[in-house]
Amino acid sequence: MKTNERNKTTRLYAHTIEYWWEWSDYQAEYEEYEHPLSDSDIEHICNMLAEDCVQGQLCSIAPDDTEIYGWWKIQK
Repeated sequence: MKTNERNKTTRLYAHTIEYWWEWSDYQAEYEEYEHPLSDSDIEHICNMLAEDCVQGQLCSIAPDDTEIYGWWKIQK
């Protein structure tokens, strides 16, 4: 797996996966912080790819224990 946090893409199962986080309150407080994909996020995406999904929702925990949500999709 190769990850490029600047472009928010990663390579999984021969696909380039684009992902982004939606967290208005959290992002305003930690504007420079970029939340990386956790091992469980990667496992979730791999499981969804194995089920032939091309996009889906992410849910993760920020450093201050706040739930943050995001989305991923296969980049075209």
